[in-house]
Amino acid sequence: MEQSNSWAVSDSHRWLLFKREVQERGATEVQKKPTDKFFFSPVQLRKGISVFTKFGCYGTIVNFKDEEITVKLSDEKIVDIPLREAIFDFTILVKVAIGDTISNHYVQVTSNSSVKDLVEKVEAIADQEATPTAKIYLKGEELRPADNKIEQLNITPNTKLFMLLNKLGDPYKVNRFPRTYEGWGFSSSSVDAITFRASKNIRVFGIGMYKFQTDAQGTIKFVRGSEVNDTALINENISTNKLEQTSEDKIVRFKFPRPISVKAEENYTVVLIFTSGRCCYGEEGVVTTTGEKDVIFTFAYCNGSSNGTSVESGLVPEIYYYV
Repeated sequence: MEQSNSWAVSDSHRWLLFKREVQERGATEVQKKPTDKFFFSPVQLRKGISVFTKFGCYGTIVNFKDEEITVKLSDEKIVDIPLREAIFDFTILVKVAIGDTISNHYVQVTSNSSVKDLVEKVEAIADQEATPTAKIYLKGEELRPADNKIEQLNITPNTKLFMLLNKLGDPYKVNRFPRTYEGWGFSSSSVDAITFRASKNIRVFGIGMYKFQTDAQGTIKFVRGSEVNDTALINENISTNKLEQTSEDKIVRFKFPRPISVKAEENYTVVLIFTSGRCCYGEEGVVTTTGEKDVIFTFAYCNGSSNGTSVESGLVPEIYYYV
């Protein structure tokens, strides 16, 4: 008896890897426990969504019942397809080049994904590699975020993407306070946050904080959006006495675990949560400040900043980034 593994859609509409036993008298599929724990999300069937078909092209679901779907193909032909033969989720190979090194990575997409969704997933690989810039290519042309569906670019399970990553360059910073004073305190409900946007695509790799008089424990978050509770890209518990001293006597540096991609003209927020201690604070901040390498930062008040940090005064005197 020979055994082989094959992907199939289970009764719960998940892609699972099943064993297939081949005997002398013929082939018999055995619904054994999957040999791989990897599976995709359940399929949410509805009219109008895209699906990749066994004909090697996309189609749009126009009807479905039981274990069968009716699909309108790109050539306007209407066909009925067994549900188990329809592909709603698949992985795409991404070849990543850093200098002379090329490695293979994989991203999961759905047949209904937008190009923007795909680009964001691929760019997440760049965050893991801690590189400041990334360019993604499809068939020799740069792939940029867009709202159109991946089927319009004929992106299929056989598609291969190429991503070129640049190594880390020179670090830059922006300082938002010209004056510093002593006397900033904290309580059990203290949240200090500031929202900003940059004029260029950058990668933020850390923030500057005012040095505490004694060691304090707290949390630092870097959030996509303008609210304290928006999606946290960084969420780290810290001890202030372990932060790195900068050239400024009263400022210490917190470095992120990895550089974070910051898109031009999109809002991001730095959040500091401490319950005790005292430190310095900045004054005379302004809405718009030009950082090094001619990156213009625009600061704004963050909803949820309950301890007084604002555009004009407070904490987070510096932001560190790569261009």
